[in-house]
Amino acid sequence: MRNLISQCTTSRSVADQIENVEDLSFVEDPTNLDNLKILDAAKVRKFVEEVNAITPEEIAGRTLVLAIGTGGTIAMKEHEVVGADGQKRKIKKPSLDFEDMFQKTESGLADEFLMKGLDALALDSSQMTYDHVHDLAIVKCYIEANINKKIAGFLIIHGTDTMAEASGHMAMMMGKKLRNPMVYTGAQAPIGKPRSDGGSNLRDALYTIKAMDADDKADVVISFGDGVVFAHGAQKRHNSNRNAFDSPLHELAGDLSTPGKLVNLVQWVRSRVEEASKPNIYGGYSHLLEVHSKMSESPQRVYDQIMHESVNGVILTTYGAGTADSEVVQVAAKAIKRKGIPGFACNPAALGAETEEKRKEQYESEAELERLGFRTVQSTTEIIRAKFELAIRRFRGNIAEVVEFMHGTNYIGEIPTGQTKRRSPLLRTA
Repeated sequence: MRNLISQCTTSRSVADQIENVEDLSFVEDPTNLDNLKILDAAKVRKFVEEVNAITPEEIAGRTLVLAIGTGGTIAMKEHEVVGADGQKRKIKKPSLDFEDMFQKTESGLADEFLMKGLDALALDSSQMTYDHVHDLAIVKCYIEANINKKIAGFLIIHGTDTMAEASGHMAMMMGKKLRNPMVYTGAQAPIGKPRSDGGSNLRDALYTIKAMDADDKADVVISFGDGVVFAHGAQKRHNSNRNAFDSPLHELAGDLSTPGKLVNLVQWVRSRVEEASKPNIYGGYSHLLEVHSKMSESPQRVYDQIMHESVNGVILTTYGAGTADSEVVQVAAKAIKRKGIPGFACNPAALGAETEEKRKEQYESEAELERLGFRTVQSTTEIIRAKFELAIRRFRGNIAEVVEFMHGTNYIGEIPTGQTKRRSPLLRTA
C-alpha cells in the first residue's frame, strides 16, 4: 500500500480537479425533505401523519413495521397499452399495493404484524440511481425523526437487479450505528403469479425484522430465499432461482432454509442504538470506473475512459486466477498514474474460494497488479463502489486518505474477519 500512497500523494487532491464541488459533498441535514431530488415530500409527510395517527387499539400488540416500496419484480402487474402501430399489447410495470401484497402472504401474518406502507417509487430497479438511494435515505431519516410510535424496523421492497448495490450504498450512507433495522426483499416472480417467491420472501423479511427487534439489533440486510445476507457483502448470484443473493466473503446474517424455524441471527449483527450515526448521504454519478479484462478489449478505449474528467478511481475486475490482459493493465496503470487517482483490483472467483490455500493460488498473479498500482480489495465490487463514493467525499478527494480508508478501515464490516468470513457452503442455486 505504501507504493500506492506515495504515488498518490504527489498529485493534486481530486477536489482540485472537480469543477462542481457539490459532487464531493454530503447532505447537511439528512432529515430535511427539501433535500429530496426525486421523491414527493408531501407524500412522505402524509405518511408520517398516518403513522402517528395509529392507535394502540389498531396495533393491538402486533409488531409495527414500516414498508417503503420502490417497485421491482415483486410488484409487477400487466398493463394493456396501445403501441405506435395501433396494436394492443401487454407490458409489465411495477404497481405497488401493500394491502394486496400482504394478502398474498400467509393469512396469519396480519395477526402478528401491522405493516404500513409508503409507495415511494414504482421503478424497474435497473433504473435505480444514486439519487434514488439518496432520497430513500433522507425519507428513512425523516420518518425516524418525526414518528411517535415504536417500530420494529423498515422493510424495503426493491427489485433484484440493483438490490445488492443499492442496499450496500444505503448501508454505507447510514454508517456504523442504526436506530432501526433495514431489511430489503423482493422476488424473482411477481407476487400474484402462481408459485411466486414474493409471498415467502415478504413473510421471511418481516420475521427477520422481528428477530432483530427482539434481539435489539439494527443492521442493513437482504432477506431473500434461504438466507439473510449482509448488505455490505451481498451479490446477486442468480437471475431466476429463489436464492438470488448470497455473500461469498461473509457468513450469512441468518438462515431461512428450515420451515417453521424462527430466524436466528449471528452474534455480530450490529446492536441497535438510541442515537444513530449521522448519515453521510450522497447522490450524483459514480466517481469510480469499473474496467473488466475481456478478450481483445481495446487498450486505447480503456485509457480514454480512465482519462475522462468524471473518473476519480478505477477498479479492475480480473479473471479467476487474478490475471488480466497485460495491455489493458499497462494502459490503465499509465492512466491512473498520470491522473494521480487510485486503482483497485477485484477477483470475483477468489471471493468464493473455499480455502486459504485455494485463495493463495488465485492471488499469485496479483503481485504484478500491485506493482503497477492496483491493490486487491477483499470486498465485493458492489460494496467497493459504495465505499469509494463515501471515501471520495468524506476525505474531500484526498487520495492518500481515500486509499488508506479503502484498505485499512473496516467501516461497517465489509472486510471479512476471522469471525465473519465465509466458511459455510454458498446457498444452492441448482
